[in-house]
Amino acid sequence: MNVNQLINKHKGEMLQKWISLIEKYGSAIEKNRMDGAAEYLKALFEEEGFNCELKETGEDKPLALIGVRDCAKNSRPVIFSGHYDTVFKCEEWSSVEMTEGEKLHGPGALDMKGGIIIALFVSRILKELNKDVPLKIIFVGDEEIGHAESSAAQLITDEAKGGALAFNMETGFMNNDVCVGRKGTAIAEIEVKGVRSHPGNAFEKGKNAIIEACRKICEMEKLTDLKEGISVSVNTISGGTASNVIPDYCKVKADLRFSSYDQYRQLKNRIEDICSRNYIEGTETNLDFQEAIMPFECTERELAFYEEIKMTAEAIGHRIPGGHKRGGASDAAYLQMAGIPVLCAMGVSGENSHSKEEYALIESLADRTELLVHFLINKAL
Repeated sequence: MNVNQLINKHKGEMLQKWISLIEKYGSAIEKNRMDGAAEYLKALFEEEGFNCELKETGEDKPLALIGVRDCAKNSRPVIFSGHYDTVFKCEEWSSVEMTEGEKLHGPGALDMKGGIIIALFVSRILKELNKDVPLKIIFVGDEEIGHAESSAAQLITDEAKGGALAFNMETGFMNNDVCVGRKGTAIAEIEVKGVRSHPGNAFEKGKNAIIEACRKICEMEKLTDLKEGISVSVNTISGGTASNVIPDYCKVKADLRFSSYDQYRQLKNRIEDICSRNYIEGTETNLDFQEAIMPFECTERELAFYEEIKMTAEAIGHRIPGGHKRGGASDAAYLQMAGIPVLCAMGVSGENSHSKEEYALIESLADRTELLVHFLINKAL
């Protein structure tokens, strides 16, 4: 059988395993549920001949799944990476549904259970074609919370070192594009302490924490430079107790986006400088940077990798994928830190990630599997 015939042979099973994996959804904070999903994935990949192990990533953090197949000594494996957690907790979704056989609705159907199933069946079809391509899988369970207080990000980099190339099987695009670069993201949390007082009887004694925070916000917003791929967006603010009390506390959270590590370093320095200055004497400001995910930079190496994928798509008569840059971060950044070529958004196509309207196009599972199998058959590894 050829590649297309093998995929058609397995289509029913591909869909069934996809649905079964979706049904094991949950949030990264639900460790027991996530560890159960990791055990399920381990069994699936061991059936395909992978040697797998589950690794700890921190106290109360989901397990990471690492597996290898056909990896002789000194071989450089092709890496499939991704995450098996969702933004939804186990009680937040009732059922998985198909719509007219074209769309699959469910938590993580698009983001990103479909991409994991693609990796599973790429490995099977290569084996059935007697193509001993060295493969490695790296799947983690806390991507949706930015690997907060876990070692998963470092584990991805460490495990990817020595690989030939990597596919991050994240959410694909409706137009079939792949991702050649992503912005990094971080959260700046600012707490301002002032002095509480009565605005009528003791106005001059008050040190308004909200006003102090707002002046800092205005300076931070000036750091946005969309042409350079930098944005600062203050998205939450809280403070005060009543309309007749000058507030002694205000808390602000700002979303930071950047296209390179150097930009992040410079952005941090400038925000630190802003927060070190007092506009209202007697206030105090504390600054903390949280949940930073480094950027997946668009380099010549990634663009060359993308050109190879384009050539493969053209050779097999697929729609030619565009090379897209995204504002949202992903674990492709940590693969890139391992010093290997990376492409992201190699999973199934669909829309509405992170919402109850999330869906994936069923046919895209087979299409992307076919593209990757052909690419790996023809790639000299």
